[in-house]
Amino acid sequence: MSANKIKRGNNVMVRNMKICKYFLAVFAAILTFQSVVLLINFCSFLWTSPEQIFVTQTESAVKVQAFIGYFQLSSQYLPINDNLEVSAKVFGASIVAITLFFEKIPSFLVLWKIAQILQKMTLSPFSNEICRKIKEVGWIIVYFGLLQKLLFQSCISLICYHKFWINNPINLMLLFAGAVILLIGDIFVYGCELQKENDEVL
Repeated sequence: MSANKIKRGNNVMVRNMKICKYFLAVFAAILTFQSVVLLINFCSFLWTSPEQIFVTQTESAVKVQAFIGYFQLSSQYLPINDNLEVSAKVFGASIVAITLFFEKIPSFLVLWKIAQILQKMTLSPFSNEICRKIKEVGWIIVYFGLLQKLLFQSCISLICYHKFWINNPINLMLLFAGAVILLIGDIFVYGCELQKENDEVL
């Protein structure tokens, strides 16, 4: 009976891992598509004259027309009450470059770490390497919550407005998500210790 339960549990874990890998592949495809669009827009900003790039500023947001779509940033990311100190070309290219470096690349890093975790999981998910990688994902998300918005705001303000400006730079949702993943990592560490003790008894 216990053997059947173990087998059934293993089948459920394998099925859930396949579902996770499917969603991971979908997220990776979406992230890759977004990054390619950003790269195309970055090149178009470099090749287009400033007079052909339109920047629309309202009381609550700044909108930049791009080759594919447009970028719209609210007052959470820009000191929109101040005037731009650079051309629309530099402004658009800066937004794209900073978005790639501080949003897309860290997101790829998180997906890569999760893919490694799923790849390493076998019949028993409780291994020291998996525990370590889960904690790595948690710390990356914590740093993401602490620094991503701060770096974005400060870089944009310094480059495009020639001043240092930040506004509520900490992302509390990402901090909470990172803390939860770190807690899950601790649970996995405890599971590793229990499994090790069980193996020693057997």
